[in-house]
Amino acid sequence: MKTNETIKWQEEQALQRYQLIAPLLDGSLDNAKRIQLRETIAELYEYSAVAEPPNLLE
Repeated sequence: MKTNETIKWQEEQALQRYQLIAPLLDGSLDNAKRIQLRETIAELYEYSAVAEPPNLLE
């Protein structure tokens, strides 16, 4: 059963993730600018700019 606290945390996480990727959804960005922006975001938030495939053997 989800508590109000859990639901609030989930909504906050979803909002943070959306805010993180929202600039990349701008259709007016050319590919070079989108790649540069993705790398900048990855560096700022200490994420990988290239998603690593999941390890299905774990």
